[in-house]
Amino acid sequence: IYMLFISADGNFCLQHKRKNNNPLDKALNTSNAYFVANNKYQEYLKFVSNKLDMSDFIDMNVSLMYIYIQNSICAKLKMVWQQEKSKFKDTVITGVVAIQCTCHGFYLPQGMVDLNKGEA
Repeated sequence: IYMLFISADGNFCLQHKRKNNNPLDKALNTSNAYFVANNKYQEYLKFVSNKLDMSDFIDMNVSLMYIYIQNSICAKLKMVWQQEKSKFKDTVITGVVAIQCTCHGFYLPQGMVDLNKGEA
């Protein structure tokens, strides 16, 4: 019996900062090989966000987390909260997630996506 074991791993150091667009600046690799086609990915994100609006839930959780951290005596929690606010400032892409074969370490075709919401 053959079985495929896959895992997902994210890298939040691969960021793309907001910049002025240059009309002459062309992408060298537009959704070839490992990355999903951007237009299909954006359509999927719109479909998912219309179907499941998590913004109210996320805002509530962020507010509760902020209150908890401000009242906490743990300095590390406060540092992480401040890092979240500054780490992703002015970013268009906040990281990358890749799907790979756990046994062999090969990336699956069309198995990488850009993230745009931070680590949350």
